[in-house]
Amino acid sequence: MPVSESGSLRARLTRGFAGVGLAAALIGASFAPASADTESSQAAEGAECVEISEVNTRGGSTASPYPRYVELENTCAHDVALDGWHIQGYQANGTPYGGGDSALTGSIPAGGNYLIAGSGAAGQSELPGVDHAAGNRINVAGANSSVVLFSTEPVSVSGDVSGTPEVVDAVAWGSGTVRLGSAAAAPATTESLLRTDRTGNNAEDFTPGEHSPRYTGSAAGEEPETPEEAECVVISEVNTRGGSTASPYPRYVELENTCDDDVALEGWHIQGYQANGTPYSGGSPSLSGSIPAGGHYLITGPGTAGQEELNSDHHAANALNIAGANSSVVLFSTEPVAVSGDVSEVEEVIDAVGWGSATVRIGESAAAPSTAQALLRTDRTGNNAEDFSPGEHSPHYTGGSAVEDGSEEPGEPEEPEEPQLVTVAEIRGEPSLDPADAALYGEDVVVRGVITGTYFRGSSEGRGYDGFYVQDPGACGDEEFDGLPEVSCAIFVYSGSWGGSAGGHQFGTGDFVEIEAEVTSFNGHLQLSGFTELVEDQEIIEQHYAEVVPFPYEGDFRAQERTALLGMVVEPQGSWTITDNYGLMHGNPNSIGGWITLTDGTEPLWLPTSLHHPSSPEREALAEENQARMITLGHGGQTRWTNWAESDRPLPYLRPDAPVRVGAGVDWTDQVVLDYRLQHWMFEPLSTVIGDPESEPVQFENTRESVALPERQGDLRMGSFNVLNYFPHYGQLDPTCTESMTYTDIDGNPTTLNGCTSRGAWSRELFEYGEAKVVEAIVAMDADVIALQEIENSRHFGEDRDYAHRRLAEQVSAATGQDWDYVALPDGRAYPEDEDVIRNGYIYRTDKLEVIDAMILFEDGIDHLDLSYFEEIGDIDEIYSNAREPFAVLFQPVDGGEADQFAVIVNHLKSKRDDGRVTHPGDVDTGDGAGSYNHTRTLQAEAMVAFTLALEEYYGLDKFYLTGDFNSYAAEDPAVVIEEAGYTNLGKDAGTSYVFGGESGSLDHLFASPGAAETVQSTVKWQINSPEPIALEYTRFNSTGTSGLNDSLDLSAGPLNGYWRSSDHDPVITDILLTGDTGEPEEPEHPAWEAGTVYTGGEVVEHNGRVFEALWWTQNQEPGASPWGAWSEIGAPTACATGTYPAWAASTEFTGGETVVHHGTVYTAKWYSRSQAPGEPWGPWEEISDC
Repeated sequence: MPVSESGSLRARLTRGFAGVGLAAALIGASFAPASADTESSQAAEGAECVEISEVNTRGGSTASPYPRYVELENTCAHDVALDGWHIQGYQANGTPYGGGDSALTGSIPAGGNYLIAGSGAAGQSELPGVDHAAGNRINVAGANSSVVLFSTEPVSVSGDVSGTPEVVDAVAWGSGTVRLGSAAAAPATTESLLRTDRTGNNAEDFTPGEHSPRYTGSAAGEEPETPEEAECVVISEVNTRGGSTASPYPRYVELENTCDDDVALEGWHIQGYQANGTPYSGGSPSLSGSIPAGGHYLITGPGTAGQEELNSDHHAANALNIAGANSSVVLFSTEPVAVSGDVSEVEEVIDAVGWGSATVRIGESAAAPSTAQALLRTDRTGNNAEDFSPGEHSPHYTGGSAVEDGSEEPGEPEEPEEPQLVTVAEIRGEPSLDPADAALYGEDVVVRGVITGTYFRGSSEGRGYDGFYVQDPGACGDEEFDGLPEVSCAIFVYSGSWGGSAGGHQFGTGDFVEIEAEVTSFNGHLQLSGFTELVEDQEIIEQHYAEVVPFPYEGDFRAQERTALLGMVVEPQGSWTITDNYGLMHGNPNSIGGWITLTDGTEPLWLPTSLHHPSSPEREALAEENQARMITLGHGGQTRWTNWAESDRPLPYLRPDAPVRVGAGVDWTDQVVLDYRLQHWMFEPLSTVIGDPESEPVQFENTRESVALPERQGDLRMGSFNVLNYFPHYGQLDPTCTESMTYTDIDGNPTTLNGCTSRGAWSRELFEYGEAKVVEAIVAMDADVIALQEIENSRHFGEDRDYAHRRLAEQVSAATGQDWDYVALPDGRAYPEDEDVIRNGYIYRTDKLEVIDAMILFEDGIDHLDLSYFEEIGDIDEIYSNAREPFAVLFQPVDGGEADQFAVIVNHLKSKRDDGRVTHPGDVDTGDGAGSYNHTRTLQAEAMVAFTLALEEYYGLDKFYLTGDFNSYAAEDPAVVIEEAGYTNLGKDAGTSYVFGGESGSLDHLFASPGAAETVQSTVKWQINSPEPIALEYTRFNSTGTSGLNDSLDLSAGPLNGYWRSSDHDPVITDILLTGDTGEPEEPEHPAWEAGTVYTGGEVVEHNGRVFEALWWTQNQEPGASPWGAWSEIGAPTACATGTYPAWAASTEFTGGETVVHHGTVYTAKWYSRSQAPGEPWGPWEEISDC
């Protein structure tokens, strides 16, 4: 039925504003009216009352006081039942988050709220109450995501959802694409996203602000109010230096009641903050009891050895783990809320004090006291800088003086102790990754050591860590190491914004320095924070200075050994290999780039389910071993290439002449620092290397030279190739697409699509760039038939469904001079009406093969076969409803007979990703490596085997080749099912085709029936893609500041980097021999090309069955790899009525006057040309006659 106006989303969003004349304008401007014949569900009862009122998008960060949550509000005067409603989070690209529980229950009270909680981070406060725990279903990213509230099960959505009747409300922030109108601005890490208006446009309706989570147990419309008693209570004293042995007492905060009545503290909280405003985690911030009239209340925190004990009313532990020089304390009348800057206007704040460079404060921060002093209240102006002054300790609790006997004030303070001179090893005490385990944590110390690694902001084009590493001289104080040290003798020194200079000296590697500092931590990283000066006393230098000795780091060191070397300079030994390069741009914590994952040994890590079944203990053991072996090579900083404010920086390590490929060996050219940051073990260079290649500590082997295809070993070559969203109907041609639904390059220009019907490129220029890379790869394969995956189904764009296949075949024909065509369904063969926008297909050489029959695996497409083979499996249309249906083609060699016929079946099974639509228990991701939808993929594999049985019976065939993207590794159930049916996985020993999470395996396979297996001469995974960095992909065009890497669309000399990274999957290449001719091969007329041989020009060689002539000096440049390279192809002789002429080839150099044959027509060259196909009326070729 038509959408009800009263229940439509646009009506709900504009309720309450008609009286001010906005409703009509909003309806006209923001929403297109539903057409009269639109059929959709009527909005659920009560949907007009409910809206999303607040989202804590940043709940995955420790800087947020609460976990992720979504707050709903009922604006009506009656309760609204939520049974059957669902909440769903979406990634920035519109992919739904999986897991968790989206189904809501219960109801929202009239005028009240309903709170939905998601996952959080350690140390956060509990929410005041939770009505529903959605878990990972709202695992939203703080900077870019969306949340949608449905009155039904979640339906498929993308872009602006204002016309979707099942949507009750939605909000997107940052670059989130599922939205109402435009996305809102993303909040800061300490803020929430609050509804402030109801225009129907997220960008106008939501604003970052303070957290105020409410649930059904909160009073309707409840706003936090400061209790009346709050005006009586102030912070009267803070012992900021209680972490130092120079302080007589541990850390404490003293409260004072200035009124004549007792003040109850139930529900009040105390919270300490780091200088940058991050709350200290842990401890017990919740207060209890009361402060007597005119009395005090003492809250203690952690201290250190040798201090006097105090009588206290509450021990807050690490909630008051404040730093002596720079921190804050806030007293709340509620649970702590997110605060920053001046908190004088925050209703929940009773009082606050910041000192030193603290950012959380009232007015300006007070001066920090010395190590033997406390911070005392001396006035009440509302400005910390005027109200607090350093002075003598005088702690009081509810019983009077807080000194141990409770009867007397402390005597005259002793002279403050000078911070003790210690070694770094003494600071640490024992090997540990937990800063709190350090023996001198929280104390003031003096350290002398040698600077080893410098990471100052502004010292390079990258963003450093704002500090440096210092290490005890020599070999941790000795002349040389005698085995692994008992504890690390290095520590990070935070320099802040002062940039690593003092007294006119810019600190650098090798400087001998003295540091007076407090032992603190940041983001779980032990560090010193204080003052550094150069040691210039020659006597001290002569007695204590020694050059740091690097520790020889063995490749088989694991966490235990690594912890004893934390922060130290090491010299990696033995063989090392790149096992992942995705982190150069993506996939790292805090969106940091410039990372490469290494492993010890000479091979990248195997993905466990490539070798072992997911349920096996061997798989689990290998997964644990892989994680233990990984170690990250950083760039000495935290630069982000996904943040366009920094992405114009050049990438480290990767340059146009220096590929960084998975599997490449590592040549260490300098020492590194062994670090542990953001839950990753890391090798850090000795300085931030962005824009400074000379300081990079490694060089990588160029393994491209080892990936040349072998010579043909049969009479036919078959390839399988995932062509990475080959969509000739690019974004600008797609009416469902707008420029706002794109990713952009570093200049803000749209590149690839996000949420459109089309996939891949936004513009014609970028599509043709990606196409050129794919065509170069296909040309170099020298195949006779190629099974394609991820190619456009052109029917979705008003074209014949084969348009994209036809275009690709034409492009390959033009590039090779050969006759290529695509496989179309014969007349009478059906295709699915709901066939996906991405499909499978084939292109093939018509001079080598002819098509006997073709069909798609769905019930109406195979109605000529015996369908009883599928009875035990189930409804095949349902089984493939979430995947691309297999496409089977029967081929026969042009020069062969019926006995040589064979069938190829190309597949693209359901992906492993949890898309939020899992219903079968066997499809749930259990964490065993199989991913989501394992049960469904296994059924799809069983149906494929049944398909071959039906084909065998009908056509009498015995040669079946199953190929494509199976989205399953070799030891997982779908692959096992096919092998158990008698097929041989010929790709098992042919290398890997895909890299994921630092582990290599194959999703792309070739399974051969017994009859087909006998014909296979060789199978190769041609590794031109998966080992290559994603920075070279057309989808990452112009996404870094590295000049010449991937920043030009000029195709006059071919695409940048040629066919390298033309897709994310590697092609599978198979040579088959059908003729049965096993005689001795004929002696070749020309010598075979050899990679290491130097050719000076004029030499003629054979390669992959083709003949080439060298145009100039060349070595290691493969003939046929590029039409603009050093090799000019000599076309195969073609007999015509008027004579025999060479076939035109793209790489052949023509100077004018040559006669060639192309697509059955004879042409003569009018002038110089190369890679310009005959047939264009104004081109360099003159048509002479038909051949």
